[in-house]
Amino acid sequence: MHGGPRARTIPAGPVGDGHVANNTDQQGPRPPDLVGEDALAASETLRDRAVGALLGCAVGDAIGELAFTHASKDRLQAAVARAQHLVYTDDTAMAIAVANALVEDGLIHAQALGDRFARGFQLEPWRGYGPGPPAIFKTVAETGRAYEEVARELYGGEGSLGNGAAMRAAPLGVAYRDTERLPAACDTASAVTHAHPVGRDAALLVARAVGQAIEAAIEGRRIRPHALAQHLTDGCRSEEMRHKMQAVTDYLEAGAQAEAVADAVGRSVSAPESVPFAVYAFLATPDDFEACLDTAALHGGDRDTLAAMAGSIAGAYLGEPAIPAPWRSRIEHRCQLRELARRLADAFPDSARAAAAQ
Repeated sequence: MHGGPRARTIPAGPVGDGHVANNTDQQGPRPPDLVGEDALAASETLRDRAVGALLGCAVGDAIGELAFTHASKDRLQAAVARAQHLVYTDDTAMAIAVANALVEDGLIHAQALGDRFARGFQLEPWRGYGPGPPAIFKTVAETGRAYEEVARELYGGEGSLGNGAAMRAAPLGVAYRDTERLPAACDTASAVTHAHPVGRDAALLVARAVGQAIEAAIEGRRIRPHALAQHLTDGCRSEEMRHKMQAVTDYLEAGAQAEAVADAVGRSVSAPESVPFAVYAFLATPDDFEACLDTAALHGGDRDTLAAMAGSIAGAYLGEPAIPAPWRSRIEHRCQLRELARRLADAFPDSARAAAAQ
């Protein structure tokens, strides 16, 4: 997230907070195993959409980062074609940490997740972190205080209103889909660095969009953009996010141009001025991953984070094969990302089983 390009080299080291997680599922009791082709199909669809969500986040992040210095469609396409590797930013690095936490711990523990974020920053500080998280990590390391407590003290005691919690929310949508457990898990994961309630609400919006996209794929439903936009609007907890998402809903119904939508709802690093446009970028062309990224990355603002969020939702709906092969084949750590996503899907299969049982 952070509004401009950063110079990078690709490390040979590990992904995210140090390693690709093993599946130590700790969720407690689950429904009995389903048998038959429906259950197998649901599980495979969930795995594919989980991979799509994580790869979509990484690909969108990397291409959005290139868009800072290649701001037209032709220039961006040429830059992507020339790139030997597509390098993601802190957006994906922190999403990987969330996914590893879910796979290894079975749920989100705030202090443990904060430690993962801090280790990731120590290993790869060049990923382009904004000022807030590193300051929190430093204070916690020096004082031993809780991450949430320190995060609440930022920006005059209001906490960060940035989109940093939303940019990493896709794994929560994969794990919990749009279930009653999602809000609490999302709030815990967000509050480690983003204490402002609107910032947390924005993260929940991304996670719910990812969850809805996956559930639609599992159930074989085509997404109706206006209906989903209204559903997501109705689920917003803050007036700021509800207002912006209602505008997105209305613009979709009116068939407004993307530039007009971006001007109206925003595309900055602020959560309410970026997350709604990322959701719009998906809903405007839900069946076309590349068009979704074009909308997210080519209208200015916080391009990498907009494209990371939009790409994660599109990937969750369309699956890995919808991401252009030349892009996904060159995203860094693609094999580890794919394996992590599959482990995440296997660790949280409940919704897939329920869909298959219907």
